[in-house]
Amino acid sequence: MKNLEVIPGIFNVTDDSDGVVRMHTLKEQLRLLLHSEWCLFLRTPLTICTDPHCPKIRNVFRHIVNCTAGMNCKLPQCPPAKQLVFHFYSCEDQQCPVCDTMRFALEKRFYPIERDGEDTNRDFNLTMEERCDVIRAMALLTAGTPDLTNLHLPGMEHAIRCAKYFEDNVYAKANSLDQYACQIANYAMPNGQSLDKYWSL
Repeated sequence: MKNLEVIPGIFNVTDDSDGVVRMHTLKEQLRLLLHSEWCLFLRTPLTICTDPHCPKIRNVFRHIVNCTAGMNCKLPQCPPAKQLVFHFYSCEDQQCPVCDTMRFALEKRFYPIERDGEDTNRDFNLTMEERCDVIRAMALLTAGTPDLTNLHLPGMEHAIRCAKYFEDNVYAKANSLDQYACQIANYAMPNGQSLDKYWSL
C-alpha cells in the first residue's frame, strides 16, 4: 500500500500531499477506476454518466486494460492506475484503508444471511462468494443496474435487503442446485428480465 502512487492529472492533488489527503485521493481514484470499469461493462454513453471525472478516467481504464508496456508505459497515468487496480483485486487485508470502502460497495454488502446449525435436505452447497454473486445480480436487476461504487443511490439498500431475504429463503428450502437456480431465475420474471448478464450457475 505504501508503494501506491496518486494518479497524476486526476484531481489537483500531488503525490507529496500529507498522508490523510493522499489516502483520501487514492480511495477516490480507486472508486473512479472501478466506476469506469462498470460504465464500460454496461456500455454507458458518456452523455448519460453523471460523474464529471468519468470521461478522463474511462480513457485511462480503457488504456490500462490493453497496455502491455507495464511500468515502462509513457502515459503518466498508466503505471499508478494499473498498480491501484491490481492492488484492489489482489489485496487480502480486510481492513485496508485504500480498499475498504469499495470492498464494502462491491462485495461485503451483498454477503448472504448467515444461519448457524441449519437442518436442510440440500444435496448441494454454495460458497459465500457464490451466494454473494447471486444476491448482487438480483439487486442489480431490481435496482436498474446502478453504479455500485455510489453508496448513496436511492433504493439500492432496499433492493439488496429484498434480494438477501429471497435468496436466503430459497437456499434454505431448495433440495437441489437446479431447484435453487430455477427459483432465483424466477426473481426476475415479473419484469420479463434475465439474470444471465450478471450471474450464472
